[in-house]
Amino acid sequence: MKEALKRHKSLLKSNTRLPEDDLKKLIHRFKRASNQSLHKNSFSYLLNLHTLGYEFVSDQCVAFTGLTSAEFCEKGLDVLPEIMVSEDLAKLAKHIFPEMETAYKAMEPEDRSKIMFEIYYRLKGHDNKEPISIVEYSSYTVFDEEGNATASTGICYESSLQINGVRGIVRLQTDSGQELIYDHMILHELEVLTATELKLTELLSKGNTRKDIAQEMNVSIHTVKTHVKNIYKKLNVNSATELISHLNPN
Repeated sequence: MKEALKRHKSLLKSNTRLPEDDLKKLIHRFKRASNQSLHKNSFSYLLNLHTLGYEFVSDQCVAFTGLTSAEFCEKGLDVLPEIMVSEDLAKLAKHIFPEMETAYKAMEPEDRSKIMFEIYYRLKGHDNKEPISIVEYSSYTVFDEEGNATASTGICYESSLQINGVRGIVRLQTDSGQELIYDHMILHELEVLTATELKLTELLSKGNTRKDIAQEMNVSIHTVKTHVKNIYKKLNVNSATELISHLNPN
């Protein structure tokens, strides 16, 4: 878990320090906006990307994590292994976060301030409660002269989407709405599949026929049918339709 946290920190770290006066104004502005619009079943945060510390976390964080806003601010990103389900944090740090950052950096500099990140994961239950499914919306809100992000803000809601895994989405805010840039979900149960089965599952989920898959993977249809049978058995589904529904719960 230390490696996952280290990887996540290196991805977010900014070399630019926010001027003290600018930081104070940002904190004041964010606190005011947060108090005015915050949903009772959510909590918000302001993250300094130079120090990797939380400058502000709303008091509702206690209901979700059992930790106070002061504890968040004291621990910074080191709090994540304490509050997040371990396998979720590991998958996010190894796969989802780097891929989202790659998608973000592929955007034109003038569009980067219009990017919204959407992340699904679970927080550990506290006081003997079950883990809480979370959807987190975040964005980079302050940039240095070279266009590099120096602060991030976000809000976390309890999610109605229950998945045994993680998901990351990147959207670009446009004048006409939103443009989907990236969307990737990783289900923990897919770890039982082999690399070949994972590839075949991805092709099936995109609506490819067995004949299409045989051609794509350069194998016989009989081999594809054998793999499909094994996949259905491992994932406890009985058809391609059920598999697609299983992989795309929303």
